[in-house]
Amino acid sequence: MKKFLPNKFWGGPALFVLTLIVILHLIVTYVFIEHNTNSLRRADRDEIIQKIGNTLFLVEATSGLNRIHAVSALDDPNLQVTLTEKPEFKLQFTGISFWEISKTLHNNLDAFAISIQLAENQWLNLNATVYSHFLFTQVLLILLEAIVFGAILFAAWSINRFTGPLKSFKRAAEELGVDLHAKPLAIYGPSIVRETAEAMNTMQLRIQELIRDRTLMLAAISHDLRTPITRLKLRAQFLENEELHTKIIADLDEMESMISQTLSFARDDTTGKNKVKLDLCSLLSSLCDEMIDVGYDVNCETNVPHASFVGQPLALKRAFENLINNAIKYGKHARVKVMLHANKNIIITVEDAGPGIPENELINVLQPFYRADPSRSKDTGGVGLGLAVSEDIISHHNGTIALKNLAQGGLQVTVTFPVTHH
Repeated sequence: MKKFLPNKFWGGPALFVLTLIVILHLIVTYVFIEHNTNSLRRADRDEIIQKIGNTLFLVEATSGLNRIHAVSALDDPNLQVTLTEKPEFKLQFTGISFWEISKTLHNNLDAFAISIQLAENQWLNLNATVYSHFLFTQVLLILLEAIVFGAILFAAWSINRFTGPLKSFKRAAEELGVDLHAKPLAIYGPSIVRETAEAMNTMQLRIQELIRDRTLMLAAISHDLRTPITRLKLRAQFLENEELHTKIIADLDEMESMISQTLSFARDDTTGKNKVKLDLCSLLSSLCDEMIDVGYDVNCETNVPHASFVGQPLALKRAFENLINNAIKYGKHARVKVMLHANKNIIITVEDAGPGIPENELINVLQPFYRADPSRSKDTGGVGLGLAVSEDIISHHNGTIALKNLAQGGLQVTVTFPVTHH
């Protein structure tokens, strides 16, 4: 049920605004009444005195039985008129004097109850009440404000029933692009929204099944190919031509490498769920030290002592190992830099001094099995999966990778991670 309640983000402020409007209205009404009560009552009093004068004029101009009918016909909720043989009220006038009656009534602001003698044994009794509609009008306005604002709240709540799930769809789509095993969408909202969420969850399951079937197929192919490759290696041992033997073994090793890399890429085993807090500076420094120990020309620089990040250590190590290996293989050395940019992004660059990559090939080299020529020639080995694997790992950590040729020669690979993943 909480899913159908107004969002607290706007529900609280909306209620506060409504309460503030009503309070301000009450304050303004109170101040207005406080400063204008007497003038309002004087205006109402003058209106009542005018009614009394009109009634007196009408009754005086009528005689006999017609006078009784005229009094009976008078209908005013604020003025009661009767004809009696004796006066009903203490304030009495023995003659009809409009000036005297008006002057006496002007000193009263609340109510009027007078008896006027028209003839012997005939008294005209008038009981008038000063009544103002101002307060009643203000109460109606406050109720109207509450109704209008309630309608606005209801409209906002109705909109939120749709926009809330749509925001969930957006988040789920982004998570699905990073991790196929993300949590399914919660099913709530109007029927069309629930049906859409169910369809998206079904699509996620189908994609997972498709990837699983593809991985199983490639695993079976890999298993079946390894057996004849092993037999060919054994048979190559009986070749007397040493040069031919060496070439055949090299080709078979390359085939095995291609099978292993392809299966690893298809398995998508770099996108595991077990992410931990790590230090990218330490990870890259240790990786560079390992390569220096085996004789490679690698150095690592950083402008911060630590770069905290939440990710999968083995996958990240594999991604950067591919980038550094490429720099060494094609550019003779690798220069690794780790920078924290304005506390917003962690930027890691890997530079080499090689021939670079043609500008029209910079985007293509990130695609699986793509090999640029001539800088990425077959003589250097590999099957064109290194950069693709690295790009896949980095994107699964919500990062980006960009390639650029340096003006002085060489290639620069820039990896950017958002600090929000700390």
